[in-house]
Amino acid sequence: MDPFIYDEVIEIFNKFAKRPTSRLLYRFGHEANLTIKMEDIQDRLVNKKYASPFDFAIDVREILYRAQEKYVNDVRTTLVLEDISLYFEKKAGSIPRTRAEKLQKLIKKDINKFSLIKRAMSLSAYSPQVSTPIPAKIPVSKSVHGPPAPLVQEIQRLINEVTDVSVLAEMCRILKTHIPGFELQETTTIDVKNLSAQCIEDLRNLLTKSKK
Repeated sequence: MDPFIYDEVIEIFNKFAKRPTSRLLYRFGHEANLTIKMEDIQDRLVNKKYASPFDFAIDVREILYRAQEKYVNDVRTTLVLEDISLYFEKKAGSIPRTRAEKLQKLIKKDINKFSLIKRAMSLSAYSPQVSTPIPAKIPVSKSVHGPPAPLVQEIQRLINEVTDVSVLAEMCRILKTHIPGFELQETTTIDVKNLSAQCIEDLRNLLTKSKK
């Protein structure tokens, strides 16, 4: 197996094995005295015994299949195993074959994140009551009417121009600081007029500096 692909397979297995639900597979392997256990797969990876990702996947699927067969009448465990199986198949089915392919996937992922944050910060839900000039410095206290429309528009424009992944990461950090429980998902929306003045100021400072 190509060294690059081998490293990708090892990374997938390590992430898979660290999932709390995967402990079930470790325990089951010993209880059922399987000929192939999770520890055996790890040893084979370390010692480079697999000829291809498919051979690796066959061993993992064997454990999953035997566990599903054993717990077929246990609804709760069956659901856990289905979740584990779906996760594994998703990861195993997307192993990049070259560094260029991996880079392309990472770029696509970053583009998707940009799209999410831009969509979340969309002005579509913002209906300004009064148009006022952008202040030189935003007061720390939150405005009753929300941030001025020109300021929101300026931030939206700067967000739309962001192309640096590190800036995106810092934007998410700022939002998490000011919005308890904030997580960037497909359905995430941010009502800009409800952001605190400090949050708006932090975003503007970051986005303005990133343009220099």
